[in-house]
Amino acid sequence: MGFLDYFFITFFQTGNQILVLFLPLIILGLILHYLSKAIQKAGIRIFGIKFYLYSFAALGSAIHELGHAIFCPVFSHKIINMKLFEIDYESGTLGYVRHTYKPNSLWAQIGNLFIGIGPIILGTLALFSISYFLFEYDVFVYFKTIDFPDRFYSWYSLQIYLGNYYNAYISFFQSLISIELSQVWRVVLLFYLFISIGSSINLSLPDIRSAGKGFGIFVLSLFVLNITTMWQTTAVQDGVSYLSEWLSGFYVIMLFTISFLLIIYLIFSILEFVLVK
Repeated sequence: MGFLDYFFITFFQTGNQILVLFLPLIILGLILHYLSKAIQKAGIRIFGIKFYLYSFAALGSAIHELGHAIFCPVFSHKIINMKLFEIDYESGTLGYVRHTYKPNSLWAQIGNLFIGIGPIILGTLALFSISYFLFEYDVFVYFKTIDFPDRFYSWYSLQIYLGNYYNAYISFFQSLISIELSQVWRVVLLFYLFISIGSSINLSLPDIRSAGKGFGIFVLSLFVLNITTMWQTTAVQDGVSYLSEWLSGFYVIMLFTISFLLIIYLIFSILEFVLVK
């Protein structure tokens, strides 16, 4: 095999790995981003900006900024200053995390990706954990028999996946509807936390730019790793396959979060139509 052939094989192999790892994250992340923004805008119009910011957005902003902050030490970034909730009406920001890193550190540069998308990761995990804590609901019981990579290449597996997701979704909302009167506070608290945290699962332009830089470095690093090792070992591909299986669980959680936020958005849309003149 000539070098040019090897180069193109490695190039397409890397592209396939990136798609398997990040395509679902990008699609679901975009849906979460715009859905969160829509809930935030509708909430402000319904409740008024001050009431909404202090009653709902304060908690969401704290989780958002912590999503950035928790990845900083993991990737050798030093936090200089952090505000979990501080309203700046001119810029529209509700908080910030300022951090620095050594520009010659590959690990730190890749970390920009995870620091940038940290609010999506932490916010999604927080909402799922809250749902589990309040209702002891295990959505994963419906997905344990599915091999994640097959969902993209087998229509049959995709049908099973979507069917199981539908069953999980219906099961959870049936548990909300059939809850005892003395436990209604759990439903109210769940909705409040989903509104507060869910409306902050979005990324600012600086977040996106930071994540984009880290993503570019990650892709380049993966390509270099592939081109230097693929001729003698499948370790990189095996690692990607293992990571994709782990990520599949997170994508289930993202789908669950999107479904619940969609219900909130529909409720807010109705309230906005009725209340806002």
